Amino acid sequence: MGRFIKKGIIKNPSKTVGIDRGNFINGIVFSGNAGRLQEMDVILPSIEQYLNDGGRLPFTFLGSGVHSKKLLDMSKNFQNFNFLGYVNGDSALKTTNEHKWALLPIKGDALKYAYPSKLASYISAGCNLLCVTDTKSSLALLVKKNKIGIVVEPDVNQLINVFKQIENGYEVDNPRKNDLYITVDLAAKKLSNVINA
Repeated sequence: MGRFIKKGIIKNPSKTVGIDRGNFINGIVFSGNAGRLQEMDVILPSIEQYLNDGGRLPFTFLGSGVHSKKLLDMSKNFQNFNFLGYVNGDSALKTTNEHKWALLPIKGDALKYAYPSKLASYISAGCNLLCVTDTKSSLALLVKKNKIGIVVEPDVNQLINVFKQIENGYEVDNPRKNDLYITVDLAAKKLSNVINA
């Protein structure tokens, strides 16, 4: 089955994290709070159904939140589902960078008050984004305009279809896909370029 790795809190020993972007998993990573605003009530059943139906795409979740118990249970029940729990910033960036896709879910109403902080991490890691939110939201428009991912409404069947497309090699015309080495300074510059586009 999947694995659960409990990590302790350690102080970040470096200011610059260099990461090789040459090898990555054609899978989906989620890093952050799996809370009430992250559409987990739709995403987790979508992943379960997809994996139960024979889906082969690997999923990795880092962090915690109100859905931690469900994430742990899924890691025990599915070989292609890993829940790593809390990890430090360097480990989160490294694990995120190992994946081709990053899950960016947020309830459309929440975007009136907050923007997902994981957006910066995902962009700095060079991941394609699987954005699960209202397709007319400002976040959806940012993802589409910058060609950095797919936007899908929070719907089980739509998500399963996107998982199948990604499993079968769907590509996004992501202008950062050829970046081979990421540093914190370069990540900040990339995020600035996306925001200012």
